[in-house]
Amino acid sequence: MTLTGSVSDASHRVFAEEAASAQEGVRKVDDRLTVEPPSRADGKDAELRSMVTNALALHLSVAGFEIGVEAEDGVVTLRGRSDGPEQKLEAGRYALGVPGVESVRNDLIVAPPPSGSPAPTRPSDDAALTSAVEFNLLFRGAIRAREVRVQTTDGVVTLSGAADGAIARDSAGRIAASVPGVLGVRNELTVP
Repeated sequence: MTLTGSVSDASHRVFAEEAASAQEGVRKVDDRLTVEPPSRADGKDAELRSMVTNALALHLSVAGFEIGVEAEDGVVTLRGRSDGPEQKLEAGRYALGVPGVESVRNDLIVAPPPSGSPAPTRPSDDAALTSAVEFNLLFRGAIRAREVRVQTTDGVVTLSGAADGAIARDSAGRIAASVPGVLGVRNELTVP
């Protein structure tokens, strides 16, 4: 698997590599990500825009739609197109769930794709769900990547390994269950 693009912090690069290497069938990760810190003037807004864009890309129910993200002083604006009102609402909800977002202005237009254009593709297999759950757990700081294993079979996610405490274990289960497409969660995390 080859990772390309840029991240705003070296820790994001580590998270991306860990999530990619944890996927079944991945033998090697070619990490070509570059670390490009945001400029001082645009720092916080650029970071927030990047975090919201990444969060939307990894949610199966809204990935693939034409969504542009702008951020200014904690206010995120979503522009573009979604296929239906459900996707519009979910995009707004996911954006609002990103740490640092104070409010969301959802200017998405609900419209079907232009005729003759292919419908956006959405990954729906177990590997995609595993990736989305791992990202959300890491993104929300619920787990340490090396201590928790995420496995998905027929839409049911199993969490195994060690959690720092009962609150972290329960939080990880709730976060996994909140990922669109997850049909159930078996939380087998142990607490020391």
